[in-house]
Amino acid sequence: MKKSIVCALMLPLLSLQAADGNDLEFMEAFAWGDRAAALAQLVPDTEDYFFYHCLSYQLAGNRDAFQKTLDKWVSRNRNQWNERMSEMRRRQMLLDMDRSPEAVWAFLKQDAGLSFSHRARHEQTSQRHPSVIKPEQYSIDAFWRQHANSELDKLTDRGLELLPDPNGNPDVRRAFLRRLQRPDYPGLVTLILADLDYKEL
Repeated sequence: MKKSIVCALMLPLLSLQAADGNDLEFMEAFAWGDRAAALAQLVPDTEDYFFYHCLSYQLAGNRDAFQKTLDKWVSRNRNQWNERMSEMRRRQMLLDMDRSPEAVWAFLKQDAGLSFSHRARHEQTSQRHPSVIKPEQYSIDAFWRQHANSELDKLTDRGLELLPDPNGNPDVRRAFLRRLQRPDYPGLVTLILADLDYKEL
């Protein structure tokens, strides 16, 4: 009975002396103060104990001690990996990049579930385009020769006035006169007389 009472009285004192890994004072001591003294405050075989000891060994570059601590941590957890264990392993793999890059890439690919088997939906063949533009192919005369019979209705009024020879085709001339908006077009009288003499078949 007396032993139970003593234990009950001592437990609060022990809990006050043990450090919490999430405590700000502990993290400051671990990062900037006496790291060994900070680690000594952690309760052995707890999550914080293993986590910060692994982190300490990583920061010190002691890979063997890190691996032994991580293995013991996993074993104490019945070989069940949790997020903090995985975090430590990922950190160590990245630190080992220069040591064994192929193994690290294989681990990262498996750990992140990456797959690089995607293929393009439509494979496009390379097309060759001219490197020089010939002005004669894009002049007003060239456009008129190619589209005189089919594209006249798509021209603006200003475009109609730029036609090189609306009198060359009777149908084009009539369509031209129907849309012409200004009476001072050069040669307008000649176009009208020619259209009056034209008889549709």
